[in-house]
Amino acid sequence: MRDTGLRPLSVGEVLDVAVKLYMRNFLVLVKATAVVLVPVYVLQALIQLSLPTAHGNPFLGTPTGPSGSNVAWTFAAALIVEGLVLSIAGVLAIAAAFKALSDAYLDHPPTWQGSLRFALSRIAPLLWIGIEALVLVSIGLVLFVLPGIWLAVALSVAIPVLMLEGTKGRRALRRSRKLVKGRWWPTLATLAAALLLQAVIGAMVGGIIGGVAGGLAGGSGTVVVLAHLLAVILVGVAVTPFRAAVVTVIYFDLRVRKEGFDLQLLAEGIGHGPPASTAETSFGADPWSTGTGSPTGPDRWDVPPPDTPSWP
Repeated sequence: MRDTGLRPLSVGEVLDVAVKLYMRNFLVLVKATAVVLVPVYVLQALIQLSLPTAHGNPFLGTPTGPSGSNVAWTFAAALIVEGLVLSIAGVLAIAAAFKALSDAYLDHPPTWQGSLRFALSRIAPLLWIGIEALVLVSIGLVLFVLPGIWLAVALSVAIPVLMLEGTKGRRALRRSRKLVKGRWWPTLATLAAALLLQAVIGAMVGGIIGGVAGGLAGGSGTVVVLAHLLAVILVGVAVTPFRAAVVTVIYFDLRVRKEGFDLQLLAEGIGHGPPASTAETSFGADPWSTGTGSPTGPDRWDVPPPDTPSWP
């Protein structure tokens, strides 16, 4: 294995690096995800506002509406359309955020336009991977629950595999399982911690906006839906790139542990040449130097070096 100057990170360090990577590229990430998600969330709110039921619109509190099978078909069609659009937009937003984060990690200035174009050029294989993973995880959850949880973690880096390595379909899923193998529990711990942070942020934002809207509107259905839309937009645009940042660092860490993580080849794999002055960066010389290396590698995130770096 070649020594690239990187070292394996603990669960806490992965989260720390992900947070710093996210914060330092916040505006680019927000733009990349907002362009995709905001129109979809607005469409979702419009669907909710227009849904009829036997007792009227449940979101607006209207008293009357159609009844019988028409209501069931209307709800079913609305849920299907809403689910499909949200799924496609979610995958595209995560992929765009991952591209921007990968560029930043590899010391290439990210742009939200370039990230979106890159994700759109791979939308078909991205959706196919998403469908395959969803089917497998759903079957595991329905049958025995635990296999579904195991698969969700084992397949968690399939999108990074596709984006950076060009591996598609089932091969990307197998590649993800191979990378996570032997690191399943730490990967689960990292994803669970990130999910907890997302839940706390979502609850805080939703609670604040919902409370203010309820107090101002006296429970008006339209205002409640609009407040919910605002909360969903804020949480979705903020949380989606953070989740991508965590998966990004997990992927890089797995590559470091198992393959030595060739920075130049990885950069070329997502459409770049080698980073400028690669030989002079902290990857090529002293990975823990603080005064001479360029701001690349783990030291740029202020992750403390071990006393004696070692490779498992």
